[in-house]
Amino acid sequence: MDSIDEKILSILQQDARISMRNLAKEIPMSVPATCERVRKLEDSGIITGYTVKVNQAKLGNTVNSFIVCSLRIGELESNIRWAKKQPQIVAAYTLAGRHALLLQVSCVDMQEYQELINTLYTCSVIESYIIIETIKDNVFNPREVQD
Repeated sequence: MDSIDEKILSILQQDARISMRNLAKEIPMSVPATCERVRKLEDSGIITGYTVKVNQAKLGNTVNSFIVCSLRIGELESNIRWAKKQPQIVAAYTLAGRHALLLQVSCVDMQEYQELINTLYTCSVIESYIIIETIKDNVFNPREVQD
């Protein structure tokens, strides 16, 4: 991966719906060369898909948080299966360290949030962090992108 690929990823991170023509202008490269670069990034698994960023608050989800869980021995797999089924969990990660699981949660209100927390009965420790404001949520973090 070179600086051109990094620039492509940075641009696509900001606007995944950008046309190949406009992307090519920003690089700058020809449209066919840009399409080939993007295809190679997809084929190599660096680009795994294109998504939509959703403003949870505008959907009516007023309680957004991160929850870290310490699990009892042998409970990771059952908690992973449980997390995948919960519509309020918008992202979940396994971790190395004191906590085994990190959940990003989006709920309509505190009652729904409390009901979700109450179902985390297999966790030995739960720490909850309400999100006040999102300051940055880019996934790709280029070390050095030349303009």
